[in-house]
Amino acid sequence: MRRAIFACFAIILFLTACNKESTVGADLLGDETIDVTFTDSIEITAQTIKGDPVITYRSSAIFNNRTYLIGQLNDPVFGKTEAITYFTPTLSNTQFSFPEMAIIDSVVMSLPLDTLGQYGDTSEIHLIDLFQLQEPFIIPDGRDTLMSDFCDLNLEATAFKTISSSVKEREVLRIYNPTVDSNIVVTPQLRMRLDDVSDIWEKISKDTLLNATDELLLDTLNGFAIRSNALNSMFGIRLNSEAPAYIEWYYQDTASVKRLYLMNLGELRHSCFTHDYTGTEVGQSFDQASLEKNYTQSMAGVITEYDLSNVLDLPDDELINDAVLEIFIEDSADEFYPIENLSVTYTSDNGNNVVIEDLFIAQDLAAGVFYGGSLSSAVVNGVTLNKYDFKITSHVINLVRGVVTNPKIKISAVPKPQRPSRSVLYSPLHPEYPAKLKLILSNP
Repeated sequence: MRRAIFACFAIILFLTACNKESTVGADLLGDETIDVTFTDSIEITAQTIKGDPVITYRSSAIFNNRTYLIGQLNDPVFGKTEAITYFTPTLSNTQFSFPEMAIIDSVVMSLPLDTLGQYGDTSEIHLIDLFQLQEPFIIPDGRDTLMSDFCDLNLEATAFKTISSSVKEREVLRIYNPTVDSNIVVTPQLRMRLDDVSDIWEKISKDTLLNATDELLLDTLNGFAIRSNALNSMFGIRLNSEAPAYIEWYYQDTASVKRLYLMNLGELRHSCFTHDYTGTEVGQSFDQASLEKNYTQSMAGVITEYDLSNVLDLPDDELINDAVLEIFIEDSADEFYPIENLSVTYTSDNGNNVVIEDLFIAQDLAAGVFYGGSLSSAVVNGVTLNKYDFKITSHVINLVRGVVTNPKIKISAVPKPQRPSRSVLYSPLHPEYPAKLKLILSNP
């Protein structure tokens, strides 16, 4: 907190000092002055490049990705995108052993819906297929991370369950809960009855060799994949450790008492993303720095790369007090709304993708105002435009000082694997609303 207060105080002092010309310490320096100037004329270039696979699961206590995407998009600008999600079942965290079931009334898979995954045509009816995997879904030996290009998990030839449904992320449901013997309100969820398509649930309930441990259960069920044959619609489900994603067993015990057993879903979870840019604006834009537009996309989609090399030509006696990269964006159809938050990274000398220092400072102070990157709007010549501002002062200073040797930065969505959105960015060559690097310089 004290650091945040200090930072705010420092900014206030800076803003009050940023006049065109300021007399500093007259009693010490006599007539010496500091000239403060503004420029947005430094030439920068930008191009669209293909995105790398993104992390969708990591075996770590701090990994808690929440939104997993399902569906397909047919975007006239960004082409075709598909997201398939995989997950495994585990025994209840609150019940030490699988219960004794005399009669199974029903078995239902419930997947909580996440509004952050809603994209495309939200009114479309989804044909949703739930598949069993052919082999137990485990992380391959020697790895602790799954990437979005891990798509070669083999599915059974036919779907385990298929339903046709609209996806209503804000519709509250009421379901019967035998534990309290009444209907209860539950958060919006996708529900699929499973006992009417297979007798495997009866087998699991009767055989301790199938239900005694998570390993035995996984050897029996293998895990699941869920996909949608939607034409242009995507939705999200929550599968993190706090999400109420279950296989719900409604049963009667040996005393004919109706009960409910909740089998957890999503301890291991993963999404596969595929992107096809054939014949699109995006597909024709790769690695070209002479276009008026650039593109950036969530999931494993494209990103925009900026080259800031020309800041290295600033005179040695010019001090950089502030650096903001301003990028306006193109309006899009309501179903393809723009990305809410973007991050800035660069490739280090050892090949790692590194977040710029300005973003680290903002995270440390829990104050996004020191970095930006969020979608905002501005009025330019009477026209209201959406845009992003990135406060990259520390990074530009590090570049000029040689602390950072790579002059290129990457603009990408965050959190990339958990959002379906995309943005069309105006490049530095756009005739009306060019992207600009705005600098405040001083010459002591």
